[in-house]
Amino acid sequence: MTDVLSPDAPVESAQTAEQAGEARGGVAHVTLNLPQLVWDTLSGIAAAQGVNKTEAVRRAISAYVFLHEAVEAGDKIVLVHKDGSSETVRIMY
Repeated sequence: MTDVLSPDAPVESAQTAEQAGEARGGVAHVTLNLPQLVWDTLSGIAAAQGVNKTEAVRRAISAYVFLHEAVEAGDKIVLVHKDGSSETVRIMY
């Protein structure tokens, strides 16, 4: 199984935000307005992963692109629980 969000994982169809910026010859600097709860959640994920918030945002965007492309291609997203049970996840946007 390929870990799409791992920095060492090969990027197949989804580019990371950083790669997209590099492909354009630079990196875009942005300002985000997020609800406090979203910011706190992002901060917690970044801390748990040992990365800064910019990298956490890049990874979130990469995950979103991966899911978006899968849904657009008509693929199903299946969540397999540690007990072996599984369920199809519906992505609605």
